[in-house]
Amino acid sequence: MVTIQPNLTGLNMQISPKILRAKQAADYLSISKSQFYEWVAMGVLPKGKSLGKRCVVWHVDTLDQFIDEALND
Repeated sequence: MVTIQPNLTGLNMQISPKILRAKQAADYLSISKSQFYEWVAMGVLPKGKSLGKRCVVWHVDTLDQFIDEALND
């Protein structure tokens, strides 16, 4: 059996998350967490997806779409 391991020496690899918790999503939009939740309650931002009892996340693509639409209005 041959094991191949990538040579990552010298590479600046940064993994971007695809889903964000509320605090991360608020930081991503440069707003406060309370403003983020207010916008979700008002329907300005979509509700997140529940991954468990106390874990709600928002997809980065959804937040990017919100930014694009806000900039185009």
